[in-house]
Amino acid sequence: MKALKHPATIIAVAALFVALGGGGAYASGLISGSQIKNHSIAAKKLTANALKQLKGNRGPAGPAGQQGIQGVPGAKGDPGPIGPSNVYSATTSGVPYDNNGETIVSLDLAAGSYLVSGNTSIINYSNNEDTGCYLDDSNGDTLDGQYASTDYAASTPEGGQEGVHVTGPLTSSTAVTVTLDCITDDTTGNTSTAYAHLTAIKVGSATGTAGHFGKKAHTARARN
Repeated sequence: MKALKHPATIIAVAALFVALGGGGAYASGLISGSQIKNHSIAAKKLTANALKQLKGNRGPAGPAGQQGIQGVPGAKGDPGPIGPSNVYSATTSGVPYDNNGETIVSLDLAAGSYLVSGNTSIINYSNNEDTGCYLDDSNGDTLDGQYASTDYAASTPEGGQEGVHVTGPLTSSTAVTVTLDCITDDTTGNTSTAYAHLTAIKVGSATGTAGHFGKKAHTARARN
C-alpha cells in the first residue's frame, strides 16, 4: 500500500485502468448496457422518456360488464288451431201447413256451436192469412221467430206471397236437430211454403241466448 503513494506508481495504475477500458466510463460518468445486470435497475431510476418507451400497444377492449337482470315477461303461448267453419244446409219446397203447424225443413247437427238461419216464402193465393215461423231445436228451445201476412187480392198477381227470415246462435253438448216450423191461422189448408232453406255454420263458440218464444206458444197471430 505504501508503494501506491508514490506519484509514479499512481500514474502507472491510472494508465493501466485507461488501457483496460475503464477510462471512458470514468471520464463520462456512464457505464455501458453490457455492464448492467439484467432486471437490476428499479423503475424510479429511469428517465421519463425511458418509462414512456416501456408502455406496450393498447390491448383489445374487454367484454362488457353484465347488466342487472330485469323482470322477464311471460312467454307467449303457441297459437291455437284454426277454429272449425263447416257449413251444413237443407232445402225443401212446396210444404203445406195449417193451423196445427208443420215442420217445413229440418237439419241434424252434431254437438257443438253454430250460427243457424232459415228462410222461406209463404204462399196463399186463396185467402188472407197470418203465419208464424220459428227456428227450433230438439232441446226444446226456439232460436228465433217471425210473423208474416199474405194479403191475397185476385187483382194483384204479386199478392199472396211473403218472405220469412230467422236466425240465431245455438250451442249444444249433444247431437241436436234444428227445424223451421210454421203455423197459420188459415184453416182451409191453402197455405204452403216455397224454397225453404235451413243453414248452420259451425263456429268455435257462440254467445247469446235463444229467442223469447217457447214451443208451446207457437200460434199464428190473430188477424185484426
